[in-house]
Amino acid sequence: MNTFRTLRNCVNRERKICRAKYYEAKFSHLRECKPSVWWKEVKKLSGMSPASETRDDTCKLLQHLGFSPGDLANYINSAFLTPMQSFEPLTHNPFDPPLINNESHAVNTISEFSTFMKLSALNPSKAQGPDGIPVWVLKENADLLAGPVSVILNSSFHESRLPPSWKEADVVPVPKQRPINDINKHLRPISVTPILSKLAEDHIVEKYVKPAVLQSIDPRQFGSIPKSSTTHALVNMTHNWLVNTDGNGSTARVVLLDLPDLWKYVDDTSCSEIVIKGSVSKRQEAVDDLSRQASIDGF
Repeated sequence: MNTFRTLRNCVNRERKICRAKYYEAKFSHLRECKPSVWWKEVKKLSGMSPASETRDDTCKLLQHLGFSPGDLANYINSAFLTPMQSFEPLTHNPFDPPLINNESHAVNTISEFSTFMKLSALNPSKAQGPDGIPVWVLKENADLLAGPVSVILNSSFHESRLPPSWKEADVVPVPKQRPINDINKHLRPISVTPILSKLAEDHIVEKYVKPAVLQSIDPRQFGSIPKSSTTHALVNMTHNWLVNTDGNGSTARVVLLDLPDLWKYVDDTSCSEIVIKGSVSKRQEAVDDLSRQASIDGF
């Protein structure tokens, strides 16, 4: 027994020494690194490849469709433009004189300091737009470019027009799933627009769109609301059920409808109903009717 304890203690001491050496060699220097670098090292040690290495080329994922690279690009472009067929293009002549806003309807001007703060807060890791201006150039030279950029933005608002280069975008097809069997359903277009156009859009959203939306939005809306999340929605929903069913023998029947294929046209819907003990649930009857009809139709 004494021999076992002696050997066990020796093994434990060696194990602790090995762990300390391994930590010093692999992890100790990561305390002063960025979290992204730390996680990159953790993924390497755990056998997980970085996202940049596991991201497959879209062309390779679509090789089984038998298109040449040129035909494939045209086919994807046509698929992405299909939803826009119902819209009429805007008729605009770039040589027409600019439409000057009246002072009563003019958009508030952007100060040079506000532009400087926006440029300084840019993320240099973001992709550049089709204008070819890298994000790091705007960020690192924010003090020099804040004045000219603010003049450009204010001129655009004052003349009620956008520069043609701001309307261009690099559209990248990103797979929703693998394998890709249907280009219309399994590819998502991601548009990369110029940074300056994003700054102009951000100003309009913060100054006008967001206050108007927050003022008229339903108080039970939690998605896309500052300082709220889906957790708040779940807490509010559960609280409503408990308040209305506490101590009265009632039950809560909940119907959650998820329509993933129709997300562009119909919002996901959830409804709840407080049912008094001994009464009939109207929503349950509707669900039963829908289920019976689905069975008749063969769904």
